Amino acid sequence: KNSTAYTEAIEELNKEINLGNPSFGVIVADINNLKKTNDTYGHDIGNELIVHSARILTDMFKTSSVYRIGGDEFVVVLKGKDLERYHALIEKMDIAFSADYITVNDETVPVSIARGVSVFDSSIDQVYSDVFAKADHAMYMNKEDMKAAQEDHKKADRKLVNEIQMIFQDPIASLDPRMTVKEIISEGLVIQGERDPKVIEEKVFP
Repeated sequence: KNSTAYTEAIEELNKEINLGNPSFGVIVADINNLKKTNDTYGHDIGNELIVHSARILTDMFKTSSVYRIGGDEFVVVLKGKDLERYHALIEKMDIAFSADYITVNDETVPVSIARGVSVFDSSIDQVYSDVFAKADHAMYMNKEDMKAAQEDHKKADRKLVNEIQMIFQDPIASLDPRMTVKEIISEGLVIQGERDPKVIEEKVFP
């Protein structure tokens, strides 16, 4: 659903809040690296990221409404059974996103989102925007955690490359942090002078 439908939904939810104690929650989801994908691969691939993300969200939350409220941002207004079991659904959603990707030539572009959730609490929430603000804040915290984890992974890869370079006692300029351990070992054997592919395979894949 689009931003116009979202605005109408907010008005209805605020009416429900004024009338009593409504039951709803909010998920804010932001597509990771959409601008980078657009700049690197073009807007057609960026649009595929949006379509994949929308499909996962709508497939996951059957009794809720999913709105695209910006270029890379979605909101799910949790209702009914989705609200009752949102913890399990978010876990399933995370798994679905982690397994999804788009293939561009020989490269894979992950379909990834940062997300935050909040459930209406009558003791502190007076309007819809109070619930949204909490979910939005949680989303940004999730995005920061994901960036930190990615940086830790890069550091670990760089450390591994450095350690293997020391093992071979030769700076391997061609090593790429994205290479697997077995690929790095194969590269090191070649640098040491081993040219027989069968010998390399036996040593790397015993």
